[in-house]
Amino acid sequence: MLDKLSADQFTPIIGDTFTFVILNGPDIDVTLEQVKEMAESKNPATGDDVRTPFSLFFKGDTNLCIEECCSISIRHANFPDDIQQVHITRILPPETETPEAWYQVMFS
Repeated sequence: MLDKLSADQFTPIIGDTFTFVILNGPDIDVTLEQVKEMAESKNPATGDDVRTPFSLFFKGDTNLCIEECCSISIRHANFPDDIQQVHITRILPPETETPEAWYQVMFS
């Protein structure tokens, strides 16, 4: 399933709540804040049939957060199955007045 996902599937649902499903941990609800395609990261030798790499940026409450890189599943109503075994990284948030936990998931 991971190789079939594209930025176009996520762009219309920016602002929606997703759930990070963590093995042996609490599920964490987060909000999809941004979808960013990275055309400069695409190998020009792969042709047009290979997707453009993209990242998803999520924010969540700092009370429940993932501190280290880990592999999780992501759940959302638009996808019939969980998006399995994605690698997530906690990143520095943009400057805001309220503390928030920010995460990035990259698809190459």
